Amino acid sequence: MKKERPIQNYIHFVQVNEDFFKRYYYHSIVDLNLIKLDSILTHGILSKSKIEQKQCPKLYTHPSNTYDSKNGMDYVSLTEYQEEAGMNPYFASFPLHTLTSPSLLVDKEIPVERQGERDTILEDEVFCYEEVPLSMIRGILLPEHLSTMPISKVGCLANDLSCYTRSYMENWIDSTEKYFDKTISKEEIYQSLQILWEMFVDCENPSNVLSYILENQQRRYGEDIKDVLARIQGQLWEEKLGISNPTYLEVLQAINQERYPIYEIKKSL
Repeated sequence: MKKERPIQNYIHFVQVNEDFFKRYYYHSIVDLNLIKLDSILTHGILSKSKIEQKQCPKLYTHPSNTYDSKNGMDYVSLTEYQEEAGMNPYFASFPLHTLTSPSLLVDKEIPVERQGERDTILEDEVFCYEEVPLSMIRGILLPEHLSTMPISKVGCLANDLSCYTRSYMENWIDSTEKYFDKTISKEEIYQSLQILWEMFVDCENPSNVLSYILENQQRRYGEDIKDVLARIQGQLWEEKLGISNPTYLEVLQAINQERYPIYEIKKSL
């Protein structure tokens, strides 16, 4: 299951509505996991150290000690829309994350720094120290391609190898079971994870190793590890909300409970 990145579909809408997009910072849920979003709507946007203090779900995108994590333990990463940064996902986090994920809108009155634990290569990335409190959140932004997608078809893992380790998967299972107060089947998850890493050993395309493995896993077995997790979460959300095959937007609305306005990035005006 690939994460959809229909960046080109949204460029015109963003350009026409630039005044709106320049008004806020953005914090994106890049793994699309709405359990994480629910935690944010309860506690605010927290750094890793604050997440551990409050004993929130430890569903990090990157381990704090790796090069990929510019936040370290004490910073929160935010995006600032900059016209001059353009729509190149290699140099700007706005197209890479904000146009492909649900995002929290953050008031620009909050103090930010241009560097977190480490320097960033993304021109529009800024950092907030320790946390973004609920009082500074102004809404939720959702790209239109996610709105009508069934939650059971949304892969809730980031495209980063650190999210496909045994320890991360144990955290994912633990956080999911606690959130839904349900015991979930682990055998299927670990079997799919084992297949993925067996294929990793045999990988002959190291330039884009994760995408290559996931595509091969899906082609050989009919689904990859992201499909397995999405199907499990779909069943859990369906039972929790009492809605048959709920869409991503329906789950988001149930979590939000009208606390914040939800804005859609449209594919066309």
